Amino acid sequence: MYIGYCRVSTVDQKGSLETQQEQLKKAGCEPSRIFSESISGVAEIRPVFDEALRHLRTGDVLVVTKADRLARNTLSLLKIVEQINEKGCSMVILNFHEGNPLDTGNPHQRLFLTMLSAVAEFERSIILERQKEGIQRAKEKGKYKGRKKTLFITQEQRDKVIRMWNDDVPVSRIAEEFQCSRQSVYQFMNTVPEE
Repeated sequence: MYIGYCRVSTVDQKGSLETQQEQLKKAGCEPSRIFSESISGVAEIRPVFDEALRHLRTGDVLVVTKADRLARNTLSLLKIVEQINEKGCSMVILNFHEGNPLDTGNPHQRLFLTMLSAVAEFERSIILERQKEGIQRAKEKGKYKGRKKTLFITQEQRDKVIRMWNDDVPVSRIAEEFQCSRQSVYQFMNTVPEE
């Protein structure tokens, strides 16, 4: 049995969701077995996707239109494929590469996916190595100061941040005062109860 899954990042992409649903129907998914959600691809928890996985039974096939609707990178995709395989199921990506599908039930195509993941992991390690080298060169030139620290303050400093915030002091000025990022100031103020 085919189980379809489609996803968009925002509610504004309703047309894209409908297009995915139509493609899944053409691939053989019954409308009642298509799981759709509007959630960011980087979200750790995707309730509708988890529900689709729970519906899979041995021999079922999870069908998606594109890999990016399912995972944010190749390594994440492989973890999902492994989850699906453990259930005795397979997955079909309708438009995997240049309009060609990928069927993880096919041993040759599963090998292709594994090789692709090895390449992705290799590329990631090269990027990380270059990043380390770049940071080291910048440190040697005195241009790299590192990430701004988060806001960690005493009670007295806490009161001062709140006073500055209430006096409409710009967030960039507060961050400068406490040598932290603007995001740290926002995060701190979100923890302060409203009076």
